Amino acid sequence: MKKEEKAAAVAELHEKFARAKLAIMTECTGMPVNEITELRKRLRGAKAEIRVVKNTMAVRAAEGTPLAGAKGHFKGPLAVIMGYDDAVIPAKILREFISTDKRDEKIRITG
Repeated sequence: MKKEEKAAAVAELHEKFARAKLAIMTECTGMPVNEITELRKRLRGAKAEIRVVKNTMAVRAAEGTPLAGAKGHFKGPLAVIMGYDDAVIPAKILREFISTDKRDEKIRITG
């Protein structure tokens, strides 16, 4: 990724972090693509999204946002669930998603 592309990606992530009312850091190792796609669809209906982020870019993007205090959680393979409208509905969707089909072994909340 070129320097300009990285700067644009950090700026986009910064904007999303700034307007997010909820951010949940998760580790999704070993989760098949079709399950992540299913979670994305559920979250989209609640005006939320899941995004796999590179830790160094996420730390830079978090500066100056409410997520600045969460920099210590940006370690290892990470996906961030961001809720823009309601802070409760995305958390409920994630909890329901984890509890079905024994997905608690594949997805873990880290922060």
